[in-house]
Amino acid sequence: MSNSEITSYIDRLHSLENEKQQAAEMIKELKAEAKSNGFDAEAIAEVVKRMMMKEERLKKLRAKEDAARLYAESKGQLRLF
Repeated sequence: MSNSEITSYIDRLHSLENEKQQAAEMIKELKAEAKSNGFDAEAIAEVVKRMMMKEERLKKLRAKEDAARLYAESKGQLRLF
């Protein structure tokens, strides 16, 4: 491995970390903007999170939520949902 090769990896990783930091700040600002306009920023983030989930993970999450809802209903606790 050459010195220029390792330097290239370091520089590329550094650049990506900077981009990640900038993206995180932009996400924070966007959530604040949504909230200031009366939207639930956490609900929006949850929608995006689910949009990014793989189908198998999403199916497992839905099955878990369905089971919890069923159990709550059997205990007369639908108010939890």
